[in-house]
Amino acid sequence: TPRSCRPRVGAAAGTSRPFRRVSPREDEKFRTCIPLTTIQAAAGAFADGRLVEELGEGAEWVEPNTSRKLCRGMFVAQITSKSMEPLVHDRDFCLFRIYEGGSRQDKDVLTLLRDDRDPETGGSFTLKRYHRTGERVEGTEEQPIRIELRSLNPEVPGISLELRDENELETIAWFVERLAGSDE
Repeated sequence: TPRSCRPRVGAAAGTSRPFRRVSPREDEKFRTCIPLTTIQAAAGAFADGRLVEELGEGAEWVEPNTSRKLCRGMFVAQITSKSMEPLVHDRDFCLFRIYEGGSRQDKDVLTLLRDDRDPETGGSFTLKRYHRTGERVEGTEEQPIRIELRSLNPEVPGISLELRDENELETIAWFVERLAGSDE
């Protein structure tokens, strides 16, 4: 957890909505509220090397219905997919944190598919469980890396990829949680 995370104060926790829209003072941003954005806007900021906090310029700010600590790099976005049911339902609002490195193995991540499309949504972005198979052996001929982006819902196919370099797959953000009250 980044050092800039602060304990939660004054949030929408305990309410029946996924968030409450606010007009924060500068000192409240990323302490009591975070940007509400689209997946595309968050991915664009990440790809351009900007932090999601820059999306706050002109973006809506919300106090999410969570007991988690908020910090820079967090944002709320709506998911339009059934692939992660029962964890996340279509049209749920979720809390994300920008991916800054670390093992993605068996973690739920928001990923940009550069040359592929999510078979369920037809989009370039997908929320799936990341699973890498096979290991690179130093000194041997380069072998492709197999990545599976797994759906939790057995009715929705996952995505299987073979890559030369794991970095060809762009992880945008960690899934933190589905916000309580999203289903209302």
